[in-house]
Amino acid sequence: MKSLVKLVESEVKPMSSGEVMHLPIESLSTGEKLTTYSLARWMKDRLEKRMELLRLSLLDDASKIGIETDTGGRKFEMNGSTVRVDKKISKLPEEEKFKTLLAVNGIEESAVYDKVTTTVLNPSKIQALIETGKLDGPAVDALKKVSFALTVGASGEIESLTEAAFASFNAEKQAVVEGAAFGAAVLAADAKTQKPKKKKAGA
Repeated sequence: MKSLVKLVESEVKPMSSGEVMHLPIESLSTGEKLTTYSLARWMKDRLEKRMELLRLSLLDDASKIGIETDTGGRKFEMNGSTVRVDKKISKLPEEEKFKTLLAVNGIEESAVYDKVTTTVLNPSKIQALIETGKLDGPAVDALKKVSFALTVGASGEIESLTEAAFASFNAEKQAVVEGAAFGAAVLAADAKTQKPKKKKAGA
């Protein structure tokens, strides 16, 4: 198992040395921005999947090595981090399944549901007031929030290049590890088979 420092360095150095993380955005051309955005999204997707697998594994670890808390959860400390697992139960049952349960037991939904009256703005009524001159259109428009949605289509070319580069990097890394292990094994074997030198007489 790698030490904490080596593990962190081995993950941070390759990421921080790439253009995605360190090149000033203002220095990139539009094409480079698009490519970098696609790479960052690819990294984000892989990291999110990885984090979910790690979360599930840590939950399992907590059940095995964690100590019980006052609230019935589990917790443990490692590498300066405190990991807590607290069981959370929603106040209400899952609605669709609960409706099925009510039906099976012959209970009307009105027995558990409350009718709630809400007040919402009606865009058609607002427009009618503008058209009749009771409200000023530009004044209403000035009160509307404006946001911009950016959609960058996935590039099959970039994704295939990224996957290939990732696979190549992993293969090279594995080869280095296996080569180092083989070299160590050869040295160990040589050390065992090497005959000790005889001391010269009178030495």
